[in-house]
Amino acid sequence: MGKTISFATHPQIFILEGVITIVIGLVGFIFLVDFPDKAKFLKPHEREHTINRLNIERGDGETHGLSWHLLRHHLSDWTMWWISLVYLCNVGPIYSLSYFVPSILNGMGYSPSDSIIMSAPPYIAALGLLWSGSWAADKLRKRVWLIIFQALMCITGLAMVQARNLSASVRFTGTFFAVMGAQCNTPAIITFQQNNVVGSSKRNVASALNIGSGALGGIIGRSYTLLRFILNYSTIFRAADAPGYKPGMMATIGMQAFLLVGTLFITFIFWMRNRAADRNNTPIQGVLGWRYTL
Repeated sequence: MGKTISFATHPQIFILEGVITIVIGLVGFIFLVDFPDKAKFLKPHEREHTINRLNIERGDGETHGLSWHLLRHHLSDWTMWWISLVYLCNVGPIYSLSYFVPSILNGMGYSPSDSIIMSAPPYIAALGLLWSGSWAADKLRKRVWLIIFQALMCITGLAMVQARNLSASVRFTGTFFAVMGAQCNTPAIITFQQNNVVGSSKRNVASALNIGSGALGGIIGRSYTLLRFILNYSTIFRAADAPGYKPGMMATIGMQAFLLVGTLFITFIFWMRNRAADRNNTPIQGVLGWRYTL
């Protein structure tokens, strides 16, 4: 009871889940939309109209090359680093949950095979929240409220899973909240950062920072970290901590709490910059009339 469930436990189920992921990834690669100036499905006049609209709204309708000087200039923007840190604090729990939800469910008393199968529904539910939340954020042109809501959802879910005085069904419901909140905040945070940089080259640098911080978050969430050498922790969720997994839960809750505070902090900074630009009619990131998306 409470052992770590791996690929070797039930390979058929993991292979099936992997094949589905690969197929969806290939379909996405085929239909992935390119930047307007390279989008072959657009007619020339449609491409020109789209680029002109982007130039009016953001001043970056065309793609630009990236030099070392420009790279250093982009990296001097500390807000990109900050949002990447926020992103790291979301990816860590994602990796932890994706690897150890079956083990957590097994610790609640479910069989290994049932634990693997039951770990899928929270991700299906996350897909529904992802679509509905993204639609609402685009419609309202608001990003921060969605990130905060989903972070609170994840924290609530993790607290429910960790509370051993609750029934197994309630704790299982907690895995839905935890997975939905963390998974859906991945595109929300990425979009929040992309909305708040100007220029294709800077957007590329911001994406690279996100990918790098996400990889680091995955290392923290899944495998060896400095804690391994300091506290003899090889992973956040250890089999020795079953069935409550309190250290892992506290670590993931802490990361989500920093995500919450970090998002509020950078939102306040962007709000202050917007106010100053409105008051003085000054450009932000070199574009007059452009404002940070909150």
